[in-house]
Amino acid sequence: MDLVLGVLFNISGGLFVAVLMFEMVFAARWHVGWLGQGVVLYRRTVDISSVGRQDVSLDRLLKKMDSLVFCSFEFRRISVGLTGFRERLLDFAIIYPQIMHGLLKFEEQKGTISVEGRLYWFWIPFVLMLFCRFLQFEVREETGLIVLLHLALFLGVVYSIQCLRYRKIVIDLKEQVMV
Repeated sequence: MDLVLGVLFNISGGLFVAVLMFEMVFAARWHVGWLGQGVVLYRRTVDISSVGRQDVSLDRLLKKMDSLVFCSFEFRRISVGLTGFRERLLDFAIIYPQIMHGLLKFEEQKGTISVEGRLYWFWIPFVLMLFCRFLQFEVREETGLIVLLHLALFLGVVYSIQCLRYRKIVIDLKEQVMV
């Protein structure tokens, strides 16, 4: 069993490093295929059908989302009706592991703007790697439960921070289209 877990740990560790490197390259290049991929962890829709105004200012979003505490956001128009966004990779603020990158979808036919937060893929092999390493050690049940609860709490806090920041984007989009 230890041999199997050791092999799984090494494979998931290698996958983690490889996927992390690919994602950093794709994020730096704003790769369209990468932006649209990932498990959707956050989705909110703003109805703009009654307003009739569909233009939003990315400069205004940047200024509103600029933060002294957290990493700043970057926005880039990918195509008509599609804007990608993410937190800056090496911003000098409170650094925390980013769980999501985002996508703004302007759907003229539906009269909506959607804000989506998608999971970074490197988290999947990372959690698998931690789980394999955790199973390799003989620990008491209470210790194992405490470790898992701390990991869940940590990821929950980071997810909450990002959800609150994405919610600010939704609020600003509502303000922009209602003006």
